[in-house]
Amino acid sequence: MEGEGMNALARDVIERTALRTVKPRIFEPVWQWAERHVRLSVRTTNTPGKYDSGWIAYTRGWQEAFSNPRVKEIAICAAGQVGKTEALLNCARGDMENMRSISRRGIRLSKCSFYPLAEHLYL
Repeated sequence: MEGEGMNALARDVIERTALRTVKPRIFEPVWQWAERHVRLSVRTTNTPGKYDSGWIAYTRGWQEAFSNPRVKEIAICAAGQVGKTEALLNCARGDMENMRSISRRGIRLSKCSFYPLAEHLYL
């Protein structure tokens, strides 16, 4: 009887320790990241200021799919002037920010290739 109690206690301690040390990756869609970090320029839009996906809510699906590591391909079929460019720029900006936090290669890539996309970020 005493051995069973010890096994339950040990199992409980192991479970709590494992839960503290192995945290799942927090999933955040690109559009949510963009709403916190992207500031639109008066040179690129007639609605400058903080990015708000509410006015182009249908692009959230594209940006969410881009954030999902299980999605391998995204096809977009839409009319002209409907927010595709800004949605795709958000994907590039968000990906660049992830790379910047991960490696020096990301910093080099962001300075060389994506700097114009990122000049209006709140970082």
